[in-house]
Amino acid sequence: MIGYEGASRYARLIQALTGDDEIVPPGLLLEVDRPEYSILKNEQLWSLAVRTAASAGNYSFVGIVCNQPQSIVVITKTIVFNQNGSNQPFKVGLVQGPFDSNGITHTRDTRRGTSISLFVTRQQATQYLTGEDSFNVFTGGPPLVLDFPVVLTNTFGWAIQTANQNQIASGLFVGYERSIRPEETFQ
Repeated sequence: MIGYEGASRYARLIQALTGDDEIVPPGLLLEVDRPEYSILKNEQLWSLAVRTAASAGNYSFVGIVCNQPQSIVVITKTIVFNQNGSNQPFKVGLVQGPFDSNGITHTRDTRRGTSISLFVTRQQATQYLTGEDSFNVFTGGPPLVLDFPVVLTNTFGWAIQTANQNQIASGLFVGYERSIRPEETFQ
């Protein structure tokens, strides 16, 4: 592929999209592809809405975890909902076990099998996210939308936590996962 001699994965993607193995069509943009092309890059699209009940004396959190050592989970959007009776502060940040419960995220592409990303929940008497600032989400108001990517590897997670005890943690996570490439690892 002319211009992509050192990036074989891009050359394979262009060949799969266009059928041409020499010339890149003008105007073709890579990595801003249509969602249905994700299968050509071996990406599994997923999403999940998850919630934990309020628990007396405990902080609650919900999150997404990468549970495969040779995989990358990319969260592209996090939405925090306030389902409590009053305005409440929440925190968002990176977490790493232990977790109380888990389950598999839901695929957004039925051409692929199930996802490997896990959703997790936890309730505990002390705050899990101690260094992060909190932000208010208003009851009955719009949710807080965090529209930036978070890349997770090897048992790390991304979570929404209540900043007060006895509150509901609730959120929507959207993203994708794929196998890690050799050039993406570092020591």
